[in-house]
Amino acid sequence: MKSMCISAMVAGFLVWGSFPAFADFTGPYDVANWTASTERGGSIDLSGAPTSITLTSGDDGSGVPSNQDFTIAAVAQSIVRFAWDYETFDLFADPFFDPFGFLRNGTFLQLTDDNGPITQSGVGEFLVMSGDVFGFRASSFDSDFGPAVTTISEFSVSTVPEPSTLLLLTSGLAGIIGYRVWKGAARV
Repeated sequence: MKSMCISAMVAGFLVWGSFPAFADFTGPYDVANWTASTERGGSIDLSGAPTSITLTSGDDGSGVPSNQDFTIAAVAQSIVRFAWDYETFDLFADPFFDPFGFLRNGTFLQLTDDNGPITQSGVGEFLVMSGDVFGFRASSFDSDFGPAVTTISEFSVSTVPEPSTLLLLTSGLAGIIGYRVWKGAARV
């Protein structure tokens, strides 16, 4: 029984240690590896990296829509997590004109509430597959009357094993435990 518990603990440690996690904008997710795209007077401030980044929506007075995108390709199947703090400086105090959200393979998923207060915050979490391009977007429908500023912090990426890898690991663990049980029963 003692050897079975030790085997299970060793296997559990190996499984836990085999799925890397990246905290902040470091490792393969260092800000130097991302693609920044800005338009119409918007900006992406990386001076807080690796702890945080700040996106400011376009505000050049043109009345033309714009996006500030900060994107990267996922290195593995992963869960992306982050905290965000948003404030709009729009003259009409309306978050509707300057939404913030995240991108996954070109699809924008808005996090801000169009009918919410001028300051908003939350936590985002989503799954990406290896090679998926994901990131953050500060958008503006008119690039006029004041920008919105969003700071992203507590960014982390936790690798999730593919189902076949998880099946292989758990069947190996079941085999070790089954062998130990069988070996122990044979001694009786």
